[in-house]
Amino acid sequence: MHEFAKLEVNIAQEGSFFITSDNPLATEDYTTKLENPLARSSEFTFPLDNRHMLRILHDNTIEPYSIKRQVIPNGSIHILNSVIYKQSSRFLFGPKKLFDEYFELDKSLDEASSKLIMDLLEQIVTDIKPDKNNIEAHNMLSKFYAKHKSHGNITHEEKQSMMRKMMELAIEFRNKKLY
Repeated sequence: MHEFAKLEVNIAQEGSFFITSDNPLATEDYTTKLENPLARSSEFTFPLDNRHMLRILHDNTIEPYSIKRQVIPNGSIHILNSVIYKQSSRFLFGPKKLFDEYFELDKSLDEASSKLIMDLLEQIVTDIKPDKNNIEAHNMLSKFYAKHKSHGNITHEEKQSMMRKMMELAIEFRNKKLY
């Protein structure tokens, strides 16, 4: 099943760290949410140290028989750390500062204000150029951001709709990379 899986080494940005646990090999299926490690859509993460994380995944954008190495942003580090955290049994390992920042960010994301979300939307819409892989998501986020700019806010229902659509687009994008 994983005969053609790709290897990716993620490198934490300066000042960020990966955590590990008593269950360091974690698996996550972002597309189906099934707990089947043999599914093609399952991804495996394994912290090599606090600055490097090995990911094993199916991704047709990565050259076969190569190891992709990349520095990843803090948001991606937080997502990977969340997977490790949720799948730990008893122990977590990492610098105390990292855990303080992790739980503070987790709390902030849970209580995300409209201003924080709109600031993030503005960064995405202005800093990321649309291409064939992100055009639909970029157009949708641009529409929500324009509505926020003209009306001063978007409703809770609109925010939920935007998040649902983003999740659908992310799953669709991941599925395209599987085959």
